[in-house]
Amino acid sequence: MGNTLLEEARRLFGKNIALAEPLSKHCSFGIGGPADLFLSAADIRLLREGLAFCREWSLPYFVLGRGTNVLVPDAGVRGMVICVRAGSVQFDRNRVVAQAGASLQKLARMVAERGLAGMEFAVGIPGSVGGAAIMNAGAHGGWIGEPIEEVRLVETSGGGEVRLGKSDLRFGYRESNLRRFPGIISEVILVLHEDEPQAIKERMDQFLLLRKLSQPIRCRSAGSVFKNVEGQAAGRLIDLAGCKGMRRGGAVVSHKHANFIITSGGATYSDVKALIEDVREKVRAAHGVELELEIIDLGDWA
Repeated sequence: MGNTLLEEARRLFGKNIALAEPLSKHCSFGIGGPADLFLSAADIRLLREGLAFCREWSLPYFVLGRGTNVLVPDAGVRGMVICVRAGSVQFDRNRVVAQAGASLQKLARMVAERGLAGMEFAVGIPGSVGGAAIMNAGAHGGWIGEPIEEVRLVETSGGGEVRLGKSDLRFGYRESNLRRFPGIISEVILVLHEDEPQAIKERMDQFLLLRKLSQPIRCRSAGSVFKNVEGQAAGRLIDLAGCKGMRRGGAVVSHKHANFIITSGGATYSDVKALIEDVREKVRAAHGVELELEIIDLGDWA
């Protein structure tokens, strides 16, 4: 990466740009090498300017939220990582406008305090609103695609705004069609319904207790590693295949929930990748099922 490019990046973005930033600091696995350039986009203007810079210099880029479902290579990521931190939330009665970088868990609590229901399922799900929309994050029978009324994106080709309404959007199990549009999510608009705050709180408390009892929430992980298969829970298939406690270096299949890989000091990308393949092979042999990743492997992207 040339000196001219780096000097221009520093001039344009100042304290918001970092060179050779370790991505281990920005993902829940706590592993991964550096990004050549790391832009903290605290507002939508910086998101637009970051995309424009990448277009001008023909730089590859990856847009990162809170890094809670990402596996980063030890060698890092070339080009620019744009970390969307813009996270304001605005209310108009039961209509909520949340910027893409808003915390999903905090949003669930904010709407609950206002007596708005429909986001209780998200109380224990880490990550950003934008990332949740792309992946159609869900739990306990709820998912974020259900209350979404509109998604706004910044066009990658020119920086303009694109608005997608309900009729434009398609949500499925841990997926949406948002990746197919040439833009980066800037805002998500949700329409919720009113309910008694105490009733909402009780549902959220129940969901949090279930999560605490069934998942290794105090360990480093990226949540569920694999998608469920045709109505069968991936965690159960992995458990029945005898994978709990399997280890590669600093990565281990959780004893508490078999669909979680947890990492400890010294864990590497190679450890997690090898363990993923070990689990896939055991499940394939035991059940004749091919597991599909739910987490995003940036090694594949790179």
